[in-house]
Amino acid sequence: MTRSAPTPEERATAQALIRYLSQGPFEITDVELKDTPDLRLRLNGHAQGYELAAVLPDDIHQNIKEFRGWLYHKRGKRESVVIVPLEPHIWMKEITEKKWGKAQKYEATEFTRNLILIVHPPRILGDTFDYDEDGFIEQLRIGVSCSNHGFAGIGFWTGKRLFWMDISHSKVDHTQLRWKRLSLGYPAYSIYCHMGTDEERLNDAAVKTFGIDDLPKEQVKLLKPRSPQFAGIKPHLPNHIKYEFPYSDLFEQPK
Repeated sequence: MTRSAPTPEERATAQALIRYLSQGPFEITDVELKDTPDLRLRLNGHAQGYELAAVLPDDIHQNIKEFRGWLYHKRGKRESVVIVPLEPHIWMKEITEKKWGKAQKYEATEFTRNLILIVHPPRILGDTFDYDEDGFIEQLRIGVSCSNHGFAGIGFWTGKRLFWMDISHSKVDHTQLRWKRLSLGYPAYSIYCHMGTDEERLNDAAVKTFGIDDLPKEQVKLLKPRSPQFAGIKPHLPNHIKYEFPYSDLFEQPK
């Protein structure tokens, strides 16, 4: 089943990618936003296809939306907070392998021969998170390094810059990563939503610094982390969106 139209995030990422490519020695023609793959174009006459995807896994995104909707429609609560574990290494592995599995079912064309995956931030996390932070990007690279895929290239568009992942890395077992400062809790992010009017949509939530104790327990949902290293550990939320220490200080780089 294919979508009838690209998502707003995919359209924005495609436009940003085209602007980025236009700065190089390329003549860009025959641009199409499709679904098999998501973006098709020609670079100096050569066909190139791109898969576009949000870094946040679909099940997390859906979980957040369903919780907000349940609170609002079933309990009449306008405010909600969802605590999301920040696990970009796992997110990147999941989305890379999911997208590659999807691409394997495409009809073979000149646009699917050397597919490139471009991952972008999810709208639901808002625009205040620092995706350019070195530690976050390094975690994405670790996720790529332990993924099974056949993409010709993988990049992450932060909204400001395009970071290319090294797909030639030797495999890294992310379950063996050594995390630091876990006595403070695992890295997490709070998403606050206020359903102020009936016209507000779930995806237009304002992102604020809220914690587990700022609302009644019924209005707070704590998503379970995927990382086995985080089992039994409380989440550590940032102050003023930023962490008191760089994200890169949370884990030891693999050798």
